[in-house]
Amino acid sequence: MNKILTELKRRNVIRVTVAYVIVAWLIAQVSDLALENFGSPDWVIKTILLLLIMGLPLAIVLAWAFELTPDGIQRDKDVDRDQSSSHKTGRRLNFLISGLLVLALTLAHLHSNSRTPMRM
Repeated sequence: MNKILTELKRRNVIRVTVAYVIVAWLIAQVSDLALENFGSPDWVIKTILLLLIMGLPLAIVLAWAFELTPDGIQRDKDVDRDQSSSHKTGRRLNFLISGLLVLALTLAHLHSNSRTPMRM
């Protein structure tokens, strides 16, 4: 079990999953707000949510199979572990996740404040 977690961390699968979930949540929130204002039918938001849910396993598989290197995206088995840049990529993903989390919390705060009734 420990070996699997170590390999998941090395390949940045956990970070990619967290980033995907945050981005998917942001897309869902923005889509809900925008589509609600345009009077779109309910099936549109349901389709967007279904596509986001179906994309998660794909993102996990791609994170497992490929590595982002300075030379571009390469298959993980083609990258020499001694020359691997997964640590740098992991740091970039940490910054991305932190920024997205701040954006998500700000959006959630603004959204919750916009729905509270005004007091007179």
